[in-house]
Formats: sequence, C-alpha cells, structure tokens
Amino acid sequence: MVSEHLKCFTKNLPSTLNTGQPHRVFYLSDEIFAFDYPILITIAPVSTAILCIELASDRKTKTWKVHFEALDARQFTTKCLDSDWGNGLVQGYQAAYQEAVWSSDHFHEFRGLSQLCSRRLPKTGVGNSLY
Repeated sequence: MVSEHLKCFTKNLPSTLNTGQPHRVFYLSDEIFAFDYPILITIAPVSTAILCIELASDRKTKTWKVHFEALDARQFTTKCLDSDWGNGLVQGYQAAYQEAVWSSDHFHEFRGLSQLCSRRLPKTGVGNSLY
C-alpha cells in the first residue's frame, strides 16, 4: 500500500532538481544498483541535496555525459567532481566538461586500501575482530 502511494507520487517528480536559478556546485557522483540496473546519482555534498538521480541502461561514457548535461539544463554548473574511478563516470564528466577538475573520493580509495591490508594481515587474536 505504501509503495503504491510512493510510486504514484514519484511518477510526477523530475529526476533532476530544478531551482529556477543558476548554481555552481561541487558534484559527488556514483552508481548504485537495483536488480542489476545502474542508478546514476549526483549530489551536492555540502547540502546533501540530490541534484540528479536516474535509472540507466548502462554506465558508459555517453550515458554519464547525458546525465551531466541534464544538470546543465537545470542551471547547475560544476566546480569539480569527486567520485570513484569508474571509467564511464570519469570519461562522461570529462566529455561534458573538458576543462573541469576531477578527483577520486577518499571513501573508495580507503576501501580499496583496507581490503588490500585485510588480505595481508594475519587473522588471529585481536586483529580477527576487525574482519
């Protein structure tokens, strides 16, 4: 019952925030998945506002470029993008904004480092509680 109401309500909402005025924003973008389909999402990390969220057929460069162009159409311009190293995401951003700055986010960097360390450290004693 609740899901039916939500489905009906959200059907009429745009997938991209529209404030009617220009904003220069630091983008934080990533992909999440629903039943093996990617959901592309871009947020403003300071306010945590979801700027654009959409169900996509793939995570390719062209798809991400269109995602960022939708933000442009709603008067959002980028200061910088922080994201993981996803090829489509990074290349799509660079295709949309040739002069813009991209940086990798610390969450994904530290996650990879911790996974590497956890494979190398012995899983005994106190250290075992970390896994």
